[in-house]
Amino acid sequence: MSINSRLGRRTIVASLTIAAVLAVFVAVGRSSASATTNGVGWNAPASQELTMALHKLHEVWNNGDVRSLKTQIIGDDTLVTFELDPQKHLPLRLASKRDIDGFVDSIVSNQTAAQSIFKLDTPTVNCKATDTIGICTEECTVHVTTPDGVEEVDRLWSTAVAVKQGREWKWIQWQMSNAQAPQFFKNGQPAVAPR
Repeated sequence: MSINSRLGRRTIVASLTIAAVLAVFVAVGRSSASATTNGVGWNAPASQELTMALHKLHEVWNNGDVRSLKTQIIGDDTLVTFELDPQKHLPLRLASKRDIDGFVDSIVSNQTAAQSIFKLDTPTVNCKATDTIGICTEECTVHVTTPDGVEEVDRLWSTAVAVKQGREWKWIQWQMSNAQAPQFFKNGQPAVAPR
């Protein structure tokens, strides 16, 4: 075997090895870049878990399980939650867990008194999370139907913050806003807003 053929093989092997190492560095660099935003190490599995947790919160509400809802929403006494008054569609400031629980109780009480049915559609949700904290944006539609057959449709946008406690995501703060003015329907046809 000539020296040239041995050097040629070594050169080819060395070139392939260097190319493989560079390919690994490029791949790692790309995955790191896509997983970070200004130095935040977002975690794709945690983000998916958080997305599922927000969908689960909607299921809990639709099932009327207020007790579970209140255990999943822990609130925060520093980060104020901004919600909407369900009747007037004006902003409400909920400054504590107690305020949040009172808000939930008032919705349930008003719903019971009016004999209305609330249903949350499956929302469009986008979440990013680290191992311990996460943020979601949500586009949601809420249907409220009264016994006379009038359906109010509210399209809402929100941003919510959650923290991981043990194995569960708990919601500490959110901000809710109207995506558009409420719409009213009766028998599937547009209706005038009740007074």
